Amino acid sequence: MLILCESQAQAAAAPSIAEILALTPEVAWHCQQSARPYRKLEEFYSETALAAKHPAMFQAELDWIDFTDRFIANVIPEFGKVRFRPALATSFLFQTLFDEFFFASHALSGLLSETSGPIYYWPSTAYSIPNHLHPNQSVVPSVLADIAGGRARAMAPLTVESAFEPPAHRSLKPVLRRVLRNRWMGEYRQLRHGGFAAYLGSCLTPSRSPRILVLEGGYDLDPLVLELRRGGCTIDWLTDLLPSSRPEPHDRQLFAAFQEIVEQPAFWKPLEHSGLRRNPLAEASLAYWWRQLIPQFWRAFRCAQKAFLKNEYAAVLSWEAAAGTLIAPMLQASEYAGVPSVLYQHGSSARTSGTWWFSWLAHADKLLVYGGGTARQLTRTFPASPQARAALVPVGSARLDSLKASMTPARVARIRRRLRGNDPRPIALYVPTYFGGYGRATSDAASYPEVSYFETQQRVFRAFAEFPNVRLLYKDLQTVNSLANPVPEFLRKHVPNASLMPVPPRLAEAMFAVDLIIVDHVITALGEALLTGKPVIVYDPGAIDAIPEAPDARELLRKRVHLATTSGEFENIVRAFLEAGDFSPVAAPDDAFQDAYSTQGASAAAAANEVLSLAAQVTTTRLRAFSRRASSTGLPACDRPK
Repeated sequence: MLILCESQAQAAAAPSIAEILALTPEVAWHCQQSARPYRKLEEFYSETALAAKHPAMFQAELDWIDFTDRFIANVIPEFGKVRFRPALATSFLFQTLFDEFFFASHALSGLLSETSGPIYYWPSTAYSIPNHLHPNQSVVPSVLADIAGGRARAMAPLTVESAFEPPAHRSLKPVLRRVLRNRWMGEYRQLRHGGFAAYLGSCLTPSRSPRILVLEGGYDLDPLVLELRRGGCTIDWLTDLLPSSRPEPHDRQLFAAFQEIVEQPAFWKPLEHSGLRRNPLAEASLAYWWRQLIPQFWRAFRCAQKAFLKNEYAAVLSWEAAAGTLIAPMLQASEYAGVPSVLYQHGSSARTSGTWWFSWLAHADKLLVYGGGTARQLTRTFPASPQARAALVPVGSARLDSLKASMTPARVARIRRRLRGNDPRPIALYVPTYFGGYGRATSDAASYPEVSYFETQQRVFRAFAEFPNVRLLYKDLQTVNSLANPVPEFLRKHVPNASLMPVPPRLAEAMFAVDLIIVDHVITALGEALLTGKPVIVYDPGAIDAIPEAPDARELLRKRVHLATTSGEFENIVRAFLEAGDFSPVAAPDDAFQDAYSTQGASAAAAANEVLSLAAQVTTTRLRAFSRRASSTGLPACDRPK
């Protein structure tokens, strides 16, 4: 008897005669504590085969986006007239959502081919759908019946699903959003990022043309906007960009059309491509998007239209597209208005793909990326879609340049005192990625196969327990759809010299104040770690075929860090480093990987030049043509950018 479990409550309720298949680290941890054997889903499928199948799945997702936007344009002709494309505006979320079903089908097919007899699962009919569209439950049980047929057996539903709750992060950001609308939220970020002197200097620079509209902010945009202002650009802000629940005029017509589209076979093609049928869990997510988000996207589109009519913008600048905020529809409005748009890479590293960045490539004229290696990797994996139009321009990371410049010896010393207290032991900082979602989409949000990743971390942490003369700081990362993380409880029970990294300081700042940095993923945090000159241990598993890596990246990285490509090698490198006990800074760090995939110096200036060169192409004629097109229909009331 094999039973699929995704929560501690399910594992605790599993009959003693059942063999547990742990879908999450939470279940694996429960089984470990109760000395109960378990198996993992990743034992039964091939990452290589999954990666080989994914291009066809990606094409099915693109076809679905195109079909859905054409259907909506036929229902509401005004959408089609102005080229408002709500499915494209949510394309990243839909890619990862459909990929979860694709992964579940692939993994379960492998499971069924290597096992016999019935497979039991706990069904769920209470679907809670958040704005990011990913249900907070595994898609695996929801598709088991499609894949297993008569071998799938449902258990009686449990009233308690999980004993783990992600910690609630207290933040002033929601309060600030309410108080500091539009311009002032952007100004607050400029002051917070640049400091008083840099901010005041940018304010004292006389403003003139070109006029740039900035959507949201953060990441590398903050230093870029400061640079543009110092150069005399006029900056306007639209920062209140999270969905609201305000009703829209087209709601009734749009809601009625959903009942029609769900009967269209093409609407379920991505699931059919994965060997699945119309699925209630997927339908719940799609219905939420259709009824809750599309009206909000349309209002954002129209607000942006009004902004373009009020001011002749030379460019629109942002960091995000199609991942849940209202930025993508505003970028579509800029395209319709003839105003060029620029997006700036926000994180990631040598493991990346043009298919993951499709929505960015489809919503911008230029995508500013960190390095030449990043541009080559995205070009190598560039999606075969006419909508992917952005030119790739390597400029470096303005955020990383600014971070390095701000970490003066005095500031580093203050942070180190905060982290160290009265404890003289050297500090090792462990930076993981998060456990990446209930279905494990094939994207950079996927993390690694979760249970095996958890077990790898456990082995490394146990090595630290053998060296009590070293302190271990663990950064507990969370995201909107990450799985419950049992690592903090494991550390409390088994690693006395470990603790969670406090907040403050920020992670990027703490890296400069520790003695050793361990990064078990080649993504955003690696760029920050390489700035420090500290010894760095990196886990870069070669077997994760679903997360593509640039061909030259590993050898460049090996010149700078202690690099492990298998779980066993990772543990051995950590243990050998602790045994040697040499926490000295790296005497002459090799910056080849950093130059190719993170930052190149003077990045804000390079990015500003790219924005200005694109802005120079804008003509008053193009903007006036848009004004004539828009004058035939009324525009709604909307806050004017300040």
